[in-house]
Amino acid sequence: MNARKPWLKNYLEDVPHEINLADHSSVIDLIEESFQAYPNRIAIESMGHSRLATASLISCLRILPLICKL
Repeated sequence: MNARKPWLKNYLEDVPHEINLADHSSVIDLIEESFQAYPNRIAIESMGHSRLATASLISCLRILPLICKL
């Protein structure tokens, strides 16, 4: 186990421990590309109960500016 990064032990086998950001112009670019590549995967999970698919999260993020204007 990595003492500085104990959360790594909880990563699934195919989840990389490091991300190469050199391939992306920004973190937002990385996130948007990931959302487009994996729209049906779970984006948010809370203790195994609450789940939100990536496509649903994208929809929520798109309407957020409209809600903030209310």
